Amino acid sequence: MLNNRLHAGDLLTSAAILFSGNNFTKVALLAKFMHLPLVCSSTFFKIQRNYLVPVVDAFWAVEQGKVVDELKDQELVILGMCSC
Repeated sequence: MLNNRLHAGDLLTSAAILFSGNNFTKVALLAKFMHLPLVCSSTFFKIQRNYLVPVVDAFWAVEQGKVVDELKDQELVILGMCSC
């Protein structure tokens, strides 16, 4: 139990589904066939919204900051394609 409302297994399972690139519906169907308990979709999405996405956003901001710091004193040529 991580707090009064969240079980560690629910958090870890939700993280595994999200970070593996799987989709909840397919994993839930597999769990159903195997008679494995799994959080419901609304709980999965609450965990994703309240715990997992904020961690990913924070990690991304740190990594992006490192890249910007590394490149800020360099002359850059940025290329892109026009979608015109």
